[in-house]
Amino acid sequence: MKKHKTLIIIIALVLIAAITVGIEIKRNAKTPYEGDITSFKYSYNKNTQSYFNSEIVVNDKLTLLTVKEKLYHNKSRNVAMRLFDKDLEALRDLINDNKIYEWDGFEAQSENPKELVNFSLEVHYSDGRTLTAKGSGTENFPEGYNDGAKALYQYLDKLASRYSRGFNNVVKRWENSFLWIINWIKY
Repeated sequence: MKKHKTLIIIIALVLIAAITVGIEIKRNAKTPYEGDITSFKYSYNKNTQSYFNSEIVVNDKLTLLTVKEKLYHNKSRNVAMRLFDKDLEALRDLINDNKIYEWDGFEAQSENPKELVNFSLEVHYSDGRTLTAKGSGTENFPEGYNDGAKALYQYLDKLASRYSRGFNNVVKRWENSFLWIINWIKY
């Protein structure tokens, strides 16, 4: 009888331990983030010749995106523009749809200082969660990085291009108005 009680106690303890471990694993599982984005930083640098840095700052009155980019052939752009709630919601959905949230906690550094390829990502959410990942070197990137980084770049580039198109349209209208006034004064 005493052996049965001991066996039952051991089984109960094993079950309690298994349930506790299961709960802890579930708590630490990387799941999509549902909160609103309150800040965002993503950068990718390759050598000293090419970089892409972006940052989104959210406050009560304004959401601002800045993009600084330099490409190999000396083409560069610096953009600062206002974003809207729909832009942040689309970014959150992009992070979830491309499983970029699975990068959370990734950190790897190259031992070779000549490998000047690196990235960093930091996203803060309104529910207090933070997504951080960083790596350097040609091999030190999280699983799925290429597809996720491509999606991030394309979305941020689309936003920055929206600014550029709007600015160019304003300049063209101003130039046309200016030319019309000059022509009107001549005649």
